[in-house]
Amino acid sequence: MRSHLLAGLIAAMSVVATLAWAGLNMRPGLWEIATTLNGAPVGTVKKCYLPKDVNNLEASQHGAGPMANPHCKTSGYQAVGDMVTFRTTCKEHGETTVSDAEVVFEGDRTAGEIRSDNGTTTSFESRRVGDCSVSSFGK
Repeated sequence: MRSHLLAGLIAAMSVVATLAWAGLNMRPGLWEIATTLNGAPVGTVKKCYLPKDVNNLEASQHGAGPMANPHCKTSGYQAVGDMVTFRTTCKEHGETTVSDAEVVFEGDRTAGEIRSDNGTTTSFESRRVGDCSVSSFGK
C-alpha cells in the first residue's frame, strides 16, 4: 500500500510540475503552492518563476524542455477557457501510474485536482505572492 501511495505522490508531483501556466496568464514571480494528498495537508512551498521558467513549464506540459519528467508522458491536453485537463502516464520504480489532472487558472491564482488510478487524489491551490529574482529551478 505504501508503494502505491508513493507512486501516486510521485506521479501527482510530476503532473503539478508540468502544468503550463505560460499560455494561461501566469505572471512570473513568487508563487505559493499549498498541496493536499487524499485530503491531508502535504505542505506549502514557495517557488520563484522567472520568465524562462514559465516558458519551460509550458514546454514540459508537452513532454519537452528541462522540466519534463523523462518517466512520464502527457496526453489528451485540452484548454477550454480557464480550465486545462490532461492525462499523465508515469512508469517509475517498476510501476505504472495514470493520473488525470484538471486545473483552473484565474490570473494570479490556480486550483487543481489530480486523480491517480492507484486511488490517490492530490489537490492544490497556488497564488502569486510577489516578485522575485532568483529561479527556484536552477540555471
